[in-house]
Amino acid sequence: MTAAVCGPIDGRPVIPDHKLMSVPVGDPAEADFLCAALNSKPVAAMVAGYTVSVSISTHVLAHVGIPRYDPANELHREIAEVGRMAREAGTADEAALERLVSRLWSSS
Repeated sequence: MTAAVCGPIDGRPVIPDHKLMSVPVGDPAEADFLCAALNSKPVAAMVAGYTVSVSISTHVLAHVGIPRYDPANELHREIAEVGRMAREAGTADEAALERLVSRLWSSS
């Protein structure tokens, strides 16, 4: 499973096909937060625990308890920042991402 941030192209919305999932978000930081969390090793391990790798359904968010982005939450902002940097650079600081995303469930 790979998540990506994608906005409108030429002012037109991007429509996913049957193997893709689109999640509307309120702002770019929320998109970076969700994308970073979905691409993290902790979430990959959770998803691998209940899916068949060749056919991952679009119900991932129903089974992985990623909290809704809260801009007042420092941890959420840090994850969003790592996600933004990964999107811009094309690669993530995986150790930082793993450490931060793992805290999502220990801090709630």
